[in-house]
Amino acid sequence: MKCAFCECNDKNERIIYSNKLVEAFLSNQPIVIGHTLIIPKRCVATFEELTDEEKDAIFGLMKKIKIALKETFNCEGFNFAWNEGENLLDNQCHIFICIFYPEKQEIKESTNIVPENFYTDRELGRFLSKKN
Repeated sequence: MKCAFCECNDKNERIIYSNKLVEAFLSNQPIVIGHTLIIPKRCVATFEELTDEEKDAIFGLMKKIKIALKETFNCEGFNFAWNEGENLLDNQCHIFICIFYPEKQEIKESTNIVPENFYTDRELGRFLSKKN
């Protein structure tokens, strides 16, 4: 099965954090500004396939993203969505975590384009780069 993350042509343009084990990038179908996905760099479908080092890296990055979202967008609550297995949308076979904060208004309809306020989202990346 082809992996949408490993073969994604525009993902690199949306990366806001990367190290040897994991990376975080902005969603191409954002629910809100700053909607971020975290993936291990190694293509695995389930939590059980992750090494302990990859799990630690994912949870550490989740914490950093949450702090960055708070500081960048002045948000309070967060939604975390854990996605794994081969029966995901678009036949995705790469485990990933979505992090976003709930809007006080209705959720925007998702689109398949980089949001118009992409450069505002880059503030999140600048915040993360200062903290490392």
